[in-house]
Amino acid sequence: KQDSQYPVYTPNPKSIDHTLIQSLDILVSQYGYVPLAFQAFLKIVGSVNLMGTFPKNIQEKNFPLLDPMVIFPIKEIVDYHQYLIDTSGDICNSSKDEYYIEFSYDEETKEGISGTGVGYGVKLYSKPCIDGTLVNYEDSFGFIDYLRLCFKWGGFPNLQWFESDVNPNFLSFIKELSSTLTNI
Repeated sequence: KQDSQYPVYTPNPKSIDHTLIQSLDILVSQYGYVPLAFQAFLKIVGSVNLMGTFPKNIQEKNFPLLDPMVIFPIKEIVDYHQYLIDTSGDICNSSKDEYYIEFSYDEETKEGISGTGVGYGVKLYSKPCIDGTLVNYEDSFGFIDYLRLCFKWGGFPNLQWFESDVNPNFLSFIKELSSTLTNI
């Protein structure tokens, strides 16, 4: 069940406007290069939104934050960063003074509770690169490793911390799905 607070994204790679990738590159060019893996994901997959709501009986049990996989559509990413430049003259800047592209809500915002307001992002680099480090995520690793983690846990990476609390049938289903993925 989709929460009406957030828009429903229906990924359709055939409908992705590939000129938006070029627009993003141009938009952020003064801050750095967008990693190729992130660009490829946006070109091929487009977007992902696994946010939803739990049934009432699960909500009442204080279930852990699952951090569902969300990657905004390229149009929203471009529009958001254009808005930042237009209103503040700058794009996303981390506490480490690194520029990045924000591509997702934080885990609390995804659950409909007050989050930090600072979403996950991928770092921009001074030279072209394949993969980029995640920004504002609990663990510091690359975008490709983030995708691997999401796929391993059925799109809910925080399940890794609560494996013993997960319904065994659901856990078995997720492990079966992830076993069919090709390692990259």
